[in-house]
Amino acid sequence: MSVLSHPVDPRRDLAIEGAYNVRDLGGYQAGHGRTVKWRHVYRSDALGAATANDVELLLARGIRLVCDLRSGLERTAAPNPWIATTSIESWGQPPTEPVGDSRQLLSNCLVSAEATRTVMTESYRVIPFDQARAYSQVFRRLAARETPLLFHCFAGKDRSGVAAALLLDVLGVPREAIVADYLLSNRVHERIRSAFLADPRHVAAVNDLNESWLPLMEADPVYLEAMFDAVELRRGSVEAYFRKDLGIGAEALSMLREHLLE
Repeated sequence: MSVLSHPVDPRRDLAIEGAYNVRDLGGYQAGHGRTVKWRHVYRSDALGAATANDVELLLARGIRLVCDLRSGLERTAAPNPWIATTSIESWGQPPTEPVGDSRQLLSNCLVSAEATRTVMTESYRVIPFDQARAYSQVFRRLAARETPLLFHCFAGKDRSGVAAALLLDVLGVPREAIVADYLLSNRVHERIRSAFLADPRHVAAVNDLNESWLPLMEADPVYLEAMFDAVELRRGSVEAYFRKDLGIGAEALSMLREHLLE
């Protein structure tokens, strides 16, 4: 497991009591002297346990929209009830949407740690395409200037990690910085593991004494590299993926960059 050793900009992390992996995507250099704006886009783990203080913080940040990347089944099992009491809009998968359900992924990760890494690598190859409906919502809303916007999944590592990587790439952030942002999730590895085991839907992991599923908890550069390789192999480029799979063409991409870069 890789963990970054250099200091992280203190503006990046949000001190959320009911979550553990909430980060601002601002501050990254994007070429041509431009930088990703702070306080416009946030990535997070599940927010169902957000406290009253957390809600106040999110409102103080001006969050307008929360996009939930979890499957409909995950959302139903652990909703974000606090949103209904605020002015924040929410978007989520339909209740019956099974794509991305962690139980299915776990069922394929009970053989060995090596097999699990293979499963994770292959799953990253399809995340951009399986999650195209959700990612289209996120990036269209960003292009329409519906910010500040927060997107999240269960751990804020995989589905959110891929969304963040694709966004930063299309904004012109170098791959090295994109991988560095992705690896920040390893700082909360134990929190991710604890939350995963505490979820009653993951009882199979609790019963697996060999813990062959542990690579599920890791942010591994190999996974992210596989994702980019798959997008570029199938579509030619990240921009072509935005156009073909998300319906976001040159004009919308220009608007996205104009809004999120300074």
